[in-house]
Amino acid sequence: MSVIELYNRVYPYLMGLEKQRQKNVRLLCTVGFVVALVCLFLFWLLLHNLAVRGNGIFLSFSPVLVFSWWADHFVIKPYKRNYKRHVVNSVIAAIYPNLTYDANAKIPSSLYRASHLFPQGFDRYRGEDYVQGLVGKTQIQFSELHVEKRSYDSKNRRRYYTQFRGLYFVADFNKHFQHTTIVLPDATEKIFGRFASAFQKMGGMVDGRPGKLIKLEDHEFEKRFKVLATNDTEARYILSPSLMRRIMEFSKNGSRRISLGFVHSHVHIAIQGSHNRFEPKLFSSIVKPDIVSELVDDVQMVVGIVEDLNLNTRIWTKA
Repeated sequence: MSVIELYNRVYPYLMGLEKQRQKNVRLLCTVGFVVALVCLFLFWLLLHNLAVRGNGIFLSFSPVLVFSWWADHFVIKPYKRNYKRHVVNSVIAAIYPNLTYDANAKIPSSLYRASHLFPQGFDRYRGEDYVQGLVGKTQIQFSELHVEKRSYDSKNRRRYYTQFRGLYFVADFNKHFQHTTIVLPDATEKIFGRFASAFQKMGGMVDGRPGKLIKLEDHEFEKRFKVLATNDTEARYILSPSLMRRIMEFSKNGSRRISLGFVHSHVHIAIQGSHNRFEPKLFSSIVKPDIVSELVDDVQMVVGIVEDLNLNTRIWTKA
């Protein structure tokens, strides 16, 4: 189905959502203007000693906090929900009938843990835009994730930092691995590079991950990735020359920063990035074919991982 055909299919939804969007923008601008006036008035009171100085600055800007919470929960989120329910769902169902979409679901945290890609654990696990189903012969699932780890500063104040934010993709590799193989991006070269020979002699764990660093035949691949494995033989069997080439080509496309984990019978692929693929625009019109075209491109990029990595070629059977 062409982009124009898809656009015509969802056009009635887009028109309804465009009216909602325009109404939302007018409402946000009006209320935002009133909130700004209130803040200025409260700040004027503070400057003229007519407000309690201890909490004066906070009180002056507290309307902004209330406005932000109200706008997110009662204006922006309902608009996004309607867009995803009617437009994103319709487009995915039209181009990939064997896939299902759930805007509110996410990759299970148990799968994220099982990958060994992020061994430090996590304290916040959020996600959305979950897609699962069959692409050819391959069972896949993916979603946007934002995973955070808690830490404390020198004054024992709690802080959260992002451990992973981006697209998390899991596919059936049609092979039950006896061991674990992990492929990490080239940033790990700065961490491990000068100690590689020492790590090569070690088993057990590297940076909390199972296995040891292994050497491969492809020097170009080794410049861009580091491979950890609990079994050298299985790692080399999985990372065939053709698969390594495909991984490098996929990572070159759009400068994607990816990590891969081959665990049990699945390949886990973590693609770093802050781009929300299925979010509607708020301050520009959504009634144009480009909106559908961009959505189709994003979906095909993700689903295309199956083709990029040749996962539909059943060179193995499960044990």
